[in-house]
Amino acid sequence: MSDDPQSEAARLVSEASELMRKGDPDEAMRRLRFALDALGKDPEPRAQAAVLEGIGSVQRATGKLAEAETSVRAALACWLKIGDRAEEARLLGSVATLRLLRGDLEDSEYWLNSSLTVLVEVGARAGEAEVRRSLATLHLRKGSLERAHTEALEAIRIFHELDDKKGEARVQIAAAQICMRQGDFDGAYRAVDRGLELFSPGDASGMSTMRAIRAAAMRREGRHAEAEQELMIAVEQKRAIKDRSGEAGVLNTLGSVVMDLGHARLPEAERHFLRSIELFQQMNDTQNVANTLSNLAQVYKLLGRDNDADVVLNDALKIYRSAGAPEPVASTIGALASYKASAGNITDAAALFEEAFTLVRDFAPADLPLTFLLHRLDLMLQRGNAKAAKAFVDECFSNAEPSALQRMRFVQPARTRIALFECDLAAARAAYDEGLALLQQEPEHAHATHGADLEHARSALADAESSTHWPLYNGYRPAELSLALRRALLDELKTARPQDYKRLQTHPPQ
Repeated sequence: MSDDPQSEAARLVSEASELMRKGDPDEAMRRLRFALDALGKDPEPRAQAAVLEGIGSVQRATGKLAEAETSVRAALACWLKIGDRAEEARLLGSVATLRLLRGDLEDSEYWLNSSLTVLVEVGARAGEAEVRRSLATLHLRKGSLERAHTEALEAIRIFHELDDKKGEARVQIAAAQICMRQGDFDGAYRAVDRGLELFSPGDASGMSTMRAIRAAAMRREGRHAEAEQELMIAVEQKRAIKDRSGEAGVLNTLGSVVMDLGHARLPEAERHFLRSIELFQQMNDTQNVANTLSNLAQVYKLLGRDNDADVVLNDALKIYRSAGAPEPVASTIGALASYKASAGNITDAAALFEEAFTLVRDFAPADLPLTFLLHRLDLMLQRGNAKAAKAFVDECFSNAEPSALQRMRFVQPARTRIALFECDLAAARAAYDEGLALLQQEPEHAHATHGADLEHARSALADAESSTHWPLYNGYRPAELSLALRRALLDELKTARPQDYKRLQTHPPQ
């Protein structure tokens, strides 16, 4: 043992860091405890801060987030004693990140911005880049994608200037996820490829995470077999290094891929999601628990277990509400509304859609969750309210013109449906053709995701153009609607407009 306590502690901290990289948190914590003992009863603050921060890192990696925050705050106290404002601000950012992991998004944003202000003032570029990476992750979780993208780009720029390859690689993880949420698969692949270049070959955690993100992009493109193969490798890598949080994330993505592979594999998808939830709960990662619950609800819906789907979606909603994340709250409420509409409970579905839209109407237009918006418009038209549907499309983009992606994925499918509602085949064809022209400008591998709703509208249009009798009900093929929804719509029509109901009974869609 060294006669210099600080040197001995530094050696033990370095060994602990290497043990964590190899996936041995128990031995890493043992070395850090030895390091504290080596410093004695009156430790030098800098050395003590390094040990305490290391302990916090191990606690964070093993899901002990409250204990990790206590350790990081103790390290922060050391830097306050020294008067090093840059380190003080950096540790404030670490506390904020722990709050983020615990699901307290609003409090986390406040502390991250406070930390950033000090770091910029003192010119602490490395700390600034790290805090901006955390802000990118926070805004991604809140659904503020433009802000997330801006912070990620700035963090990448700073890490690149500092020649901090691992720092930049970690931001590329967030950048790839942001690109996927924006529908930019090419951008996601570029971020993944750049991250793989930057992570050292021996960094199994970083490399396996990038592999999993690449698989998630493949899934969005419909390349399910390739994605499943990538994920099976990634999950084994995560298990080998005992990265439980990483394993949980890979299993969540694997469950989504398997779910897409057909009804026969839904029980397998359920198992992946349940194990992912169990691991995220062990890590106290409530936000990712909520995300996985939302995915599990889709499995239950496909299996016809509507009550189970309702329960897990409401559990996810409670978590999102407590975190103060309006976009995930709105998307979850929108999913609940879609399920209720499919079950024939159209009054409750309409109320939930209205609540969801109220939450996101003040978002930047680029961040609007298009899927649930289109489902809301669907229900308006199916209930016979084209006027409200037209106003809704205009209201969604009252603050800015829709982007090409938004026109392709929402506006043109919506306008096609509205025209079909009005039995105007020429207008429906024109709206569809405009959407198709936008889709054809996208890479072919993105068509499955970006063009799904446009394809549904095309099928209804094709039926209308080829049939001798009008085959649509309010712009939709009857086969597109669940039996419960069809019954609910007919019951509503019978009460509200009996003459229209009588005509429909005489001349039903063919």
